[in-house]
Amino acid sequence: MTVQMLHNTSLELDHHYDQLEAAIAGLVASYQQAPTIKASLDPADLLKLSKDQQFLKKSCDSFQTALDALDTDKTHETAQLHLNLKPLQLRLALLDEALRVSEIFKSLDTRIKAEIAEVKEASIALSKQILPYHLPKFEAGLEMFMDRCDQVADLLDTLEQQGHEITVFMPDYEMWLFLVEQFGEILDERIEILKPQALTP
Repeated sequence: MTVQMLHNTSLELDHHYDQLEAAIAGLVASYQQAPTIKASLDPADLLKLSKDQQFLKKSCDSFQTALDALDTDKTHETAQLHLNLKPLQLRLALLDEALRVSEIFKSLDTRIKAEIAEVKEASIALSKQILPYHLPKFEAGLEMFMDRCDQVADLLDTLEQQGHEITVFMPDYEMWLFLVEQFGEILDERIEILKPQALTP
């Protein structure tokens, strides 16, 4: 390789370094006023999270590939570029986490709605119950409902302690608690009505 070719190669790498530095800085700057990343149940929010994650992952992968090439060449000190890339990698990690927690949100939302439907159905069946020997089954059902409420409460507490916003779940969760309490009241009424009949010869 001639001296001129070496010089041209060096200039090309300098240009690549400058381009990479500017591209990383530009993307970092574009996120400075970006809203806080958080998990969501809203389909529009989830779509935006997904698109942002895909774009940033592609960008970070591209930057990392370019950095690896400069590291391999060893003609440039790239430590600062690696540091400059960190905020983007951190944001990508936050997007990944928000999408992961959003899946937990969807699963939890589906569960609470299913629990509400189950308690409503059980309450209707209980209110129509006329056979006292079926009541133990409903008593066991009440214990099961209460245990499930406690399980979901623990999960909500954990999510909140991790810094996630859980207010979106509270209307349905409070409705669920009300329905379970109502189920217990209906059960008490049926026990009072039916137990004496069980003792009648």
